[in-house]
Amino acid sequence: MMDKRIIVAAFLLIGTIGMLFPNLSKYMPLTEEQSWVPHFLFFFVAMVLLKDWMGAKKSLMGLIALAAIAELLQFYIPGRLPTRMDFLAGLFGIIVAYYFGGRIKTTLSYFNNHFKKVKN
Repeated sequence: MMDKRIIVAAFLLIGTIGMLFPNLSKYMPLTEEQSWVPHFLFFFVAMVLLKDWMGAKKSLMGLIALAAIAELLQFYIPGRLPTRMDFLAGLFGIIVAYYFGGRIKTTLSYFNNHFKKVKN
């Protein structure tokens, strides 16, 4: 079975590259008002995945730093400009996952166990 850390690292790498480079992000069918959605989803999922692996506080601080660095790097990437809304969406995703991520995982595992019992 594949190590969970490899999957988490691959998700973080691919997600960060996808948010930074305009050639990948231009294929997302989002309006200007919806451009914050991928940032929210990426940081939400990243926090849920990293919380168990690294601990809540390390994950929180690391992802806040990643959100800030991702926006600062956009100063140097042609065709991209950093926006406060993207940074705030990332922070909101981190905070929501910090508080509700454990409950979401517990609910999903409950349904997973329930469906396993139904099949048997």
